[in-house]
Amino acid sequence: KAAVEAPKLEQALRIKRALEAAAERRESTLGQRIEKARSELSRVQAAIELKEAAAAAQLVAARRSHFAKLNDADVRVQLSRQSRQTKPPVAFEVASGDGSAAGQLPAAVINRLQIKTRR
Repeated sequence: KAAVEAPKLEQALRIKRALEAAAERRESTLGQRIEKARSELSRVQAAIELKEAAAAAQLVAARRSHFAKLNDADVRVQLSRQSRQTKPPVAFEVASGDGSAAGQLPAAVINRLQIKTRR
């Protein structure tokens, strides 16, 4: 009877070892898949963050552009209001030596009046 039980015990031991080896392979494979999934997830999250950062930068650029357009329009309106409120140029007469109005200005005065100055 002991001779019959020895092969059964060996066979049971082989089965037990095979099951343990299979469990180790399964755990190893599962660990590798988990690591691969984590790396894939981190890559996807990095891509999402990059895309969100690009969208935020685009939004900031759009806001700046819109502000610049509104600011330029406001400046144009203000300048147009100022130009409408300016007084008409003042006409003046230059008296000649005898007190009567001169028909023609002296050349030196004409040259000085043609020079544009900043105000």
